[in-house]
Amino acid sequence: MSAYIGSFSHILLDAFMHHDVYFFYPWILKNPLLHIIPYSLIFYSCIFTAIFGGISWLYLSKYKK
Repeated sequence: MSAYIGSFSHILLDAFMHHDVYFFYPWILKNPLLHIIPYSLIFYSCIFTAIFGGISWLYLSKYKK
């Protein structure tokens, strides 16, 4: 399940940044999602969620026994 979610979320994020990723491949051969979300917003939100997830994991592993 995590590999499925991780694969498709990675493709979705790449579709906002790269011109050669076709998120709707068999139906649309263009990338309509390109540059809808600024690259810096995607980059910093990934960093923020990684830090938040790491802190949450550390907190829960220490205090939730």
